[in-house]
This record gives sequence, structure tokens and C-alpha cells, in this order.
Amino acid sequence: MPIVYRVVQGRPLTIAEADGNFQYVEEQLALKLDSSDYTAAEILTRLLTVDGSTSGLDSQYLHGLSPHSTVLPVGANKSSVVTRNSDGNFIANTITSNLVGNVTGNLTGNVTGNVTGNATGLSTILGLSNGGTGTTTVEGIRTLIGLNTMGLQPSTNVSITGGTITGITPLSISNGGTGANSDNLARVNLGLVIGQDVQGFAPILTSLSALSTTGIVVKSDGTTLISRSLTAGSNISISNGNAISGNPTISLVSSPALSGTPTAPTATFGTNTTQIATTAFVKTATDNLDTSLRSYVDTEIADAVSAFTDSAKAWIVFDGSDLTIKAQKNIQSVVLQSEGRYSINITPGVFANGNFVAAGMASDDDHNVVYVSSTSTNLVINTVDNGSSNNVSQTTQGDVRVIMFA
Repeated sequence: MPIVYRVVQGRPLTIAEADGNFQYVEEQLALKLDSSDYTAAEILTRLLTVDGSTSGLDSQYLHGLSPHSTVLPVGANKSSVVTRNSDGNFIANTITSNLVGNVTGNLTGNVTGNVTGNATGLSTILGLSNGGTGTTTVEGIRTLIGLNTMGLQPSTNVSITGGTITGITPLSISNGGTGANSDNLARVNLGLVIGQDVQGFAPILTSLSALSTTGIVVKSDGTTLISRSLTAGSNISISNGNAISGNPTISLVSSPALSGTPTAPTATFGTNTTQIATTAFVKTATDNLDTSLRSYVDTEIADAVSAFTDSAKAWIVFDGSDLTIKAQKNIQSVVLQSEGRYSINITPGVFANGNFVAAGMASDDDHNVVYVSSTSTNLVINTVDNGSSNNVSQTTQGDVRVIMFA
């Protein structure tokens, strides 16, 4: 039972009440721990047996500090627990640590170390010494780090793509340029003047570059080139006809059998070699021979006429076309009876009858003189084509000579 207290002042407890109180105290003391069980280590051990979110423990101070303290007392250990307030924020003078994650809110003060991620809403512009640019505009950044001046760029790290460069001195050829500020001057400096150093564009050059076959290149029209090769015909031998290994060689086969009307160079008159004699050469030779022979014959006849003037009873030389008598003996006249037929009138009394000998010739190359009939005072002759005895045709060129003997 519990302890009994006096209810009336001055009235003592009964013996039974006093004994009951002593008994209760003894019982309660028996339930208590010994002093040896109340050491700090024993207390910590017992607290750890119920540690956790459901233990009901609520510590107001840690290391003697309130979780909401903003100023540490002098000499206090700075190694303390940082807790958040009811808004979920914490306040500290200096944070020295590695932070993994995002920081949302305002940061007042300096940051020493590496920051990985994006920062927005900064009230102070980071300078170059702090890893920033010291400006808030793109143009300001270009100006600050020299991007507006190509001269500040490393010469080994300049890449120009597109655009136009103006106001510069032309790059020399040794520096990879042309040393010129115009197309024509660039061609001059590079030795590429069209029409002088290089061929201008032409469709025929395109045709030449597209030509894939071998052989002799020929121009088939104004803009097209094709390849050809020499092909041997009859009595001809050709080597290297496509001219790939050298110049083509054309030779006549041994003892060729010529057909058609082959031609050859005509030698000059009087040539005496193994050269081929063309028909023109032969005709010239025969014409010259005929002229020489005719001259010889005329000379001989003249000599004979002169020698036999006494024995020749009559003779005449006349023009076959106009009948002009150029020379005569005992001849009175000559008459053209019909085409190619002449009647020569002899002086009467020269011949007793028509039985006399007459010989004649024409001085041109196309006619001969043939006997037709005779009387004592008349002789009829015809001029005929060479090789014919009856194809009468008038002599139109040269003289006609006739001599008569008794």
C-alpha cells in the first residue's frame, strides 16, 4: 500500500500505519537500481536500446547549441550538426564541403572550389579571374576575349567557312594565295592565262577526255573526236595501224596484182630509169618522136623534091582549110569538091594521060592523103582519118603536100 500521511496535525500515526510506511519504502527501494548501474556508459547503453524515430526522445540542445543558433559562442567547437528550420532552410556563415546535388535559393558570399552545373539569378557578374567573362552580352564577351579581331587568334587555329573577306592585302602565292585581287591578275600570277598558258574550255576537249578507245584520234565533226586505225586493203601491208607502238608503216606487197585504173607519177620526158612509165609519159615520148620523125620526113621530102625537080612533073603545097597555094609546079588551081575531097588542076600538056605516080601527106596528126582518080590534067585526092581509107573528113589544120611523077 502507499505511504500513509497524518491527516490531522498533532495526531501521531498508529503503529500499524508506521509499519506499513516502512514496508512500502522497503518495497520501493527493492525495485530501484544500484548506484553502480547509473554510470554514463550504462545510461548510453540503455538509451541505444530504444534509439530511433519512435523512441520519443526530443533533444533541445546538441553540443550545448540550439539547432536554430546563427552565432557560435566564443570557444565553441565548430564541428556541429546543422539542421533546417521549419521552412526547410539552413543558415551558416561559411560552408566548407563538397556538395552533390542542386542548390535552389540565394547564395550570399564567396564560393571557393569547383561548381559543376548551371547558376541562374546571380546578382554579381563573374570576372575573368573567377572563371567568368565580366559581361552579360555576347558582343561584350567577343570584345573581352578578342574574338572581334582575327589578329588575336592563334594562326594555327583559324578556320574560315563561307562569307567574304574584304579590305585585306592579297595573299601571296607562297602563303597559299594568288597575290591578286582579280581573276585576270590571279591567272597571270599563276601562269594560267587562258589562250596563252592553258586551253580555254571547248566541247571538243570534253570529247577528248571522254575518249576511252585507242588508235589515231580524228575529228568527226566540229566538237567530236573519235579513234580510228588504218586497215590494209588489196596489195597493201600495214603494221601498227593504230599507231600505239609507233608510226604506222604502209608497204606494197611483193608483185601486187593491180586492178582498175592505177596511177603513178609521170616522169619528165627523156627519163631513163626503172621508174614506172605512165601513159602520159608514153604519149609525150611518142608525140615527140612523131614530131621528130615528121620533121625528118619533111626534110627528106623537101630534099627529094629539090633533088628530083627535073623528074617531078608537078607538085603542090596548099592549106587544107582555105586552099591557099603556098608552093607549086605545073599546078593551076585546087578546088574543094566536098568535105575532105580536093581536085588539083594540072597544067595541060605536062602529062600525056592519067597514068602517072602521085604521093601525098597532110602535115597535121589526124589525117592521111589517099588517091581517088586522075586524068592528064586533073588529080582527085581525099584526106582521111588516120587508120582509115574511106572515112573522109576535111583537113582543117596544116598543109597538104602532093607530088606527081611521070
